Amino acid sequence: MILMEVQRNLDAKKDIAERALANYTEFKNALETGQPIFNYTFGKEPIKNNYLIAPVPMFHNALNSSEELRQSIRSIPENLLNLVKQLSHLKTEALTAWSTRRVDTTLLHDECVRLSELCRQF
Repeated sequence: MILMEVQRNLDAKKDIAERALANYTEFKNALETGQPIFNYTFGKEPIKNNYLIAPVPMFHNALNSSEELRQSIRSIPENLLNLVKQLSHLKTEALTAWSTRRVDTTLLHDECVRLSELCRQF
């Protein structure tokens, strides 16, 4: 029962990270190509004018901002992928602990610290 709850929680966090990566990728592609991604109208504008709501100005502002910010933006996909891998690794460790009935507390601590570090990178 506890194993299922731990796995469910880790899967939920992993799903959030995967969705964040998909959203980031979609937004980045929209910024680079000018492809509209917003599904709403603005004010009384008809829906046919949605193509005008492209986030190109946001992209240009991001490109002209500081080098530190640009580097931070570039590292988002890698950070999210590392987070997904770490969550998968923790799920495997939970299964191993359940099947062997042994918990390596040092390993568990190190893995949790690593997860915390990855989460703080945002």
